[in-house]
Amino acid sequence: MSASADKSAVMWDTFDFSRVRTFRGHENHVNSIDISGENDVVTGSDDSTVKLWDTRVRKHTYNFNIGC
Repeated sequence: MSASADKSAVMWDTFDFSRVRTFRGHENHVNSIDISGENDVVTGSDDSTVKLWDTRVRKHTYNFNIGC
């Protein structure tokens, strides 16, 4: 997994380093990523949100606003 200033996170194949999946939906830089369980990815962004992604679907399944 990699986080990016282009507002996305990317899942990579560690065998041939090809891009497996791109997670787009944040409105600012993605700074943190965690893998939770078999199909869940969590991303945190400068847009003050945390998003939970199911790798089997095309968009985030939950959006948590942590803004002040």
